[in-house]
Amino acid sequence: MKNTLRIRQSALFIMALCLALAGAVSTAVRAQTFPSKPIRIILPVGPGNPGDTRARQLAAKFPEVFGQSLVVDNRPGGNGFIAAEAAARAPADGYTLFMGNSLTHVYNPWLYRKMPYRDVDDFSPVTLIGGGPLMLAVNAALPTRTLGDLIALAKAKPGELNYGMGGGRTTEVLMHQIKRATGIQVVGVPYKTPGADLADVISGQVQITFNFWPILEPLVKSGKLRVLAVAAPTRVAAASDVPTFAEAGAPGVELIAWTGLFVPAGTPPAIVDRLQKGIAQIIQMPAIADDIIRSGSFVGGNSTEEFSAFWRADRARTGKALAEAGITPE
Repeated sequence: MKNTLRIRQSALFIMALCLALAGAVSTAVRAQTFPSKPIRIILPVGPGNPGDTRARQLAAKFPEVFGQSLVVDNRPGGNGFIAAEAAARAPADGYTLFMGNSLTHVYNPWLYRKMPYRDVDDFSPVTLIGGGPLMLAVNAALPTRTLGDLIALAKAKPGELNYGMGGGRTTEVLMHQIKRATGIQVVGVPYKTPGADLADVISGQVQITFNFWPILEPLVKSGKLRVLAVAAPTRVAAASDVPTFAEAGAPGVELIAWTGLFVPAGTPPAIVDRLQKGIAQIIQMPAIADDIIRSGSFVGGNSTEEFSAFWRADRARTGKALAEAGITPE
């Protein structure tokens, strides 16, 4: 009886081992032949958005690297929920990519109690596409040539200077970091959308604005605004004369809006690796990399592990800043 039981247990073990080996071989074969059909990339933004531009740059070079086309699927709206949910529920086979960003994977998890997707559990990171830091700019007529000048002015006139809060929570998070680093007191003026405060900053009704280099560059060159600092650990190549907040005397002030590629959780690691290597190759092609740099951003293409560490660190840093600023989830 005991011998019969042992034989059955051994047979079951061997069967399970064979199934596991067969599954591993099948996965390896799929990875070697991947992709064998077009791949879809789901975006939480509409046509014309910088994220859409990057996706279409990828799509243009995708056949050259992968031998298959990349189909861009724009699903804007709902704070990124619509696109993220669709991507999270897709089969975990590598044929659906999600172009996530700092809204879908950093801010949403802290700002909403209920979401139709789980930012950590529903996705696996592939690689960073790129990221651009916010910059602090002031009306050019303001008597401030440096961030130090602005800090001194704000301390001399506590509560008298204003900054534009252009939609979302990013400007609040950034100003909280600045206040913590410098001790200044300035007043936020809310606007419905990002950039809606620029007209008032140019006219002098509001003194401070936060935005990205492509938006600020023409206003700086026309003499209407002056950029004092960039919220990044290093200077950006497109505006190399602008110091970081740390260099300007306000350490710990960082806010980067980034875009990165994810796949549904459970996608085989070999396929994730294939996607990471191929997409990194495309991103770092001179024409695309140069365009990213000219936009005031840095070029991605890092490893899956590096992207995961970057994303999780940004998520934790933002959650801490939101909590300290008293911003709670809805």
